[in-house]
Amino acid sequence: MATAAEIRNRALRKLGVLESGGTPTTDEQTDADAAYAALYAFLSEKHAVTWDSDESIPVKAENAVVKMLMAELADEFGSTEGQYQRLQAEASIALDKLIWLAAGQYVPTQTEGTYF
Repeated sequence: MATAAEIRNRALRKLGVLESGGTPTTDEQTDADAAYAALYAFLSEKHAVTWDSDESIPVKAENAVVKMLMAELADEFGSTEGQYQRLQAEASIALDKLIWLAAGQYVPTQTEGTYF
C-alpha cells in the first residue's frame, strides 16, 4: 500500500519531473497534492475508491491512481500533445479499473421479499 505522497512522487517521476530518489519542490508538491485531492474527490463521486482520503492506496489500485494523476498533471508539467493524449487514454482505462475494483467490494445480501 502506498501513501498519497508516494503516489504523487511516482507520478512526478514517470512524467520526468523528478529524478529517481529526488524530492519535489514546494510548488511541485503543492500542485501535485492539489491534483490528487481533486482526483480523489472525482473518484469518490464515481464510487471508485475503497479507501479514505487520508489512508494508503490499496496495492491493486496504485498503478491506476498513478496513471490518472499523471493525466491530471500532464498540462501542468509540459507534456507534449502526443503524451497528453496517451495519458488521457490510459487514465480512462484506469478509471474503469478502479470502478471495477470498487464494485468487487460490494457484498450482496439477500432480503426477504414483501408481497402486497
